[in-house]
Order: sequence, then structure tokens, then C-alpha cells
Amino acid sequence: MSIKELTRSFENTTEVICFRFEAEIRQKPTYKTYPLDEELISVILIHKELNHNIVLIPNLDAYKVISPSQRPGLDKSAFIPGWKIKKTYYDLKKRNFTADFGIRQTVKKDDFPVLGFNISIQRMFINAFISNLTPPIIVSTMLFFILLLSISTDKVLSICVGMFFVIVFSHINIRSTIAAQEIFYLEYFFFLIYGSILYVVITSLGAQLKPDLLRQCRIYRYSQLIFWPTLLSLIFTATIVTFY
Repeated sequence: MSIKELTRSFENTTEVICFRFEAEIRQKPTYKTYPLDEELISVILIHKELNHNIVLIPNLDAYKVISPSQRPGLDKSAFIPGWKIKKTYYDLKKRNFTADFGIRQTVKKDDFPVLGFNISIQRMFINAFISNLTPPIIVSTMLFFILLLSISTDKVLSICVGMFFVIVFSHINIRSTIAAQEIFYLEYFFFLIYGSILYVVITSLGAQLKPDLLRQCRIYRYSQLIFWPTLLSLIFTATIVTFY
């Protein structure tokens, strides 16, 4: 990080000091709602002279518009690849310091207000959905047609094994790309496809081994009709659990 004082002036009884600083900010994102996630980048600003209890405040009068949606304090040309900058705003938060930083003078360490500059960003989910959900959509459609068509069990098994590996490799690729440490929203789609593949295989094996028993089972007789409602209902349930 580098910091440089640009100007120093007095306005009535107020001293105004302008600084220019550059820093590399590292944030730890959460991927629980990926790819519909939103993140908040918070930059905490504290005066370097910690022994004077100086509280930094933004000069809001210097802005023509201070509406968060107009992104005050951020260059209009600034962007983050793959993300949409929604708003920016300042805030003052009370913070407790657990050390005296080697300063022997009395310094307020409890509930000390620090200035924060916050950038709210939202992921551009269209690209993520198209690139990540294309295999599950294609596989689920093929599974539905397998249920409609009269295909031998051997062919069903070979097709399902091929689709299983397609989904597995797509799942692994997503995991290696975002390096999430928790189960995120998009993974539920893959888990449901795994279950759908298993359901089609069991249905095909059952039709070959015990056809008379399955013909009497309503779930089997209406397996084609309940496929999409069941799958979409489970996706809706996963959405509710993740976001609410």
C-alpha cells in the first residue's frame, strides 16, 4: 500500500487534507448462492495517527449526487470482470481494538468509529447459467425422452453411464474453478440430475426384472408425467432453502 498527501488547506476552522493512496484489497467471497450471489467489498479507513483519536468522515458536500445507485466515490469507468457494480456508500461503524498498537497515550479502543467505503456488487449470472447449466439441462431432457421411449435396458445403462460422466466432469470443473468450501446453489442442480439418472436406471431395470409388479405401481405408470413436476419442485425447494 502507498499513500501520498496531495493538498492541505483551511476552510474556516476546518483543516482539509487530500490524500492519494493505492492498495491491493483481498476479499474472501462466499459462494452459497452462486451464481446468484451478491458481495459487499468494504474498505476500512483509519487515520495513521492512532494516538490522537481522529475520526475520518467523508466530505459529502463535495459530491453533486450522493445517491448510492450513482456510485459516489467510485470512478464511472471502474468495473470488475463478471460482476455488476450496484451501489457504493460510506458508513461509520463502531469497532473495538484489542491492542494499543504500542501507543502509551490514552486512546479510545472500545466502540471507536471507523470510516468504511462499501461497494455492493452482483454477479452477472447469465454467463454462469449458460456455461454451467447447459449439461444438466441437456441431460435432464434426454432422461425424459428415455422414459418416453421403449429402449432396452442395456442401451439405457450405456446412455446413463455416459451422461453420468458428463455431469460428473462438469461438476468437478465448476468446483475447481470457484474453489468453494461449502455446497452452493448451483450444485443442487447436479445432485438432482444424479438422482434423476439413478431413477431412470432403476425404472429400466425394474421394467425388465419385475414388469408385472411395476405395471401395478402408479409411480411407474405415471413416471413420464411426474418427471418434470418432481424435478422442478425439488429445484424450487432448493431455491427456497438456499435463499430463505
